[in-house]
Parts: sequence; C-alpha cells; structure tokens
Amino acid sequence: GLFEGNLISGNGDIGIDDGWPGSAILIRPDYAAIDELYTGQVTIQGNKLGLNYNGDAIIGNEDHGIMVSEVSEQTNADVGNIDVFIGGNTAGARNIVSGNDASGIDLEVNSAIIQGNYIGTNAAGNAALGNGQNPSLDGSSGMHIRAMNGGDYTIGGSDPGEGNVISGNA
Repeated sequence: GLFEGNLISGNGDIGIDDGWPGSAILIRPDYAAIDELYTGQVTIQGNKLGLNYNGDAIIGNEDHGIMVSEVSEQTNADVGNIDVFIGGNTAGARNIVSGNDASGIDLEVNSAIIQGNYIGTNAAGNAALGNGQNPSLDGSSGMHIRAMNGGDYTIGGSDPGEGNVISGNA
C-alpha cells in the first residue's frame, strides 16, 4: 500500500486503519489465522501525522503516528512478511511525525527502511513537538521497534537527505 501526502491528525480513534484504535496509520493482520501469511510492501511518504496543516502545532493522534505490525492481535503470532519504507531522501518524501500520544513510529516487522523523516519536531525540523504526549502508553517514544526474525532495518543513511531528525520525544 502507498500512503502519500496526507494530513492525519487529531484522531481519537483511527486515521487510516487495518484494525488498531488510536493510531493514525496502522497496518496489522488482526484477523489472520496462524496458517495465513500476511505479506506486502508498505510505503509511507510525504505525510504530516499529529500536527496541524502548517506543521507548527500539535493535533496529536491518540496512539502511535504510524504502526505497522506482522503480529496478529488475535493469535499473537508472527503471521506476516511486510516490507516497510518510511520517508525518503527528498523533502517531498519526508514524513513529519510529531505530537502523537504514544510513539511516532511503532514497528513489528521483518524489514524496514526509515529515512529522511522528522520525528518529534515541527515541519521545519527546528522546534520540539514531541511524541509520547501520554507517557502512560506503552512504547511512548520517537520510534519503538521490535525486530521480527532478526530484523533487517536501515534507519538513516550516509547519502544526502537520508538522515532522520529524531528529537523532542518523551
């Protein structure tokens, strides 16, 4: 799936959903049986999550900004093989993920590339608008990652634009 160029903020329940209340973007195989494999590629680019249109004030989501999980809520088994790409090396691909009650980004997947995002800042990247506004929620942070099956993660990079700004989070 592709999530691109959206303003997703202020949700007391779900902005874009595959089953978990409170997260702005959630992909999760909630009702998959143990013998079903939930596979796919998820690309999330150019979104503002938890902020106003200008990206300078918090209108947080009630849970995570982005949550992608291969773990079935029903069986608690890893029933997926999801490749996730969040952001990119251009300003247009950058996600601004800030002001959410729990983590900005919460992942339980085998493979993810997270590059060029502002996590916990305003849209300019120069002021704190942190995630973890409700520290009583599990995983309240900029990013909360649980690597599945050893995990293959790239966070940031050495080429121009690939680094993430992660700042101001609880």
